[in-house]
Amino acid sequence: MAVVLRGEEHGGAAAPSRVQAMAGRIGRVLRSLGHVVLFIGFGLLALFYWCWVVPSTRLRFHDPARRTHAARAWARRLVRLTTDAAQALRLIDVEVSGLDELAPGSLIVANHPTLIDAFFFLGRVPGAVPIAKRALLGNPCVAPAIRLANYVINDSGRQMVEDCVTRLRAGETLLLFPEGTRTTPGQPLLLRRGAAQVALRAQRPLVPVTIRLSDALLGKGGKWYLAPVERPRFTLVVHPAIDVGRYLATGARPTAAARELTDDLQQFFTRELARRGAA
Repeated sequence: MAVVLRGEEHGGAAAPSRVQAMAGRIGRVLRSLGHVVLFIGFGLLALFYWCWVVPSTRLRFHDPARRTHAARAWARRLVRLTTDAAQALRLIDVEVSGLDELAPGSLIVANHPTLIDAFFFLGRVPGAVPIAKRALLGNPCVAPAIRLANYVINDSGRQMVEDCVTRLRAGETLLLFPEGTRTTPGQPLLLRRGAAQVALRAQRPLVPVTIRLSDALLGKGGKWYLAPVERPRFTLVVHPAIDVGRYLATGARPTAAARELTDDLQQFFTRELARRGAA
């Protein structure tokens, strides 16, 4: 006579035991406490940046270029410390492929599922320059780093594009999230044309990076202190660069070329994230 386990009468998987369910709840509570600890720690690092890094860097380096370089190096260390601490506390798992191989002067474009996406780039790509929203200048945790490191401020679309083009031509590595904000859960990606306009104006290839997340974390509308049921895994994959030359070679108007490139980018990200099982 066959033995049928509870929960498998209809061919389903066995239901988790009470012990497993309790262990899962305890794990989630502990990870949620870890989130609170990590955010407090990040606040302390921001205080350290404000009280020590900002004044010491300004006093030590009178040359603006050297000051900017030092400020970005400090930001890289502190951001990397934050993501490493998140992994050490077993709050997240991170798998990264190809970021260390990016050449200076790259234009990185990525999808934007969570609040900490930029941290993975800033902590691993030397000299990476993100596009910061002007509203962040009112945030005491990040405003000092944005100003001292001379990151790009998204004041207006036209000025932002001009600033990015100038920096790319000077050999800086830029990080853009073409969505402009975090992805709305359950909604399709909707890319803006800023990244395409920058690439076309600077005549630089785009390097797409897909960010896959196994479970929702720090997403739009989510609660920062509440950990997901399972420990989430971030998977960042650097894809081959997209040469914008063919969009320029058609002789199309700049607005039409930017629209076509943006449409192609949106299809690329949608296809890759669906194929790779993005959350």
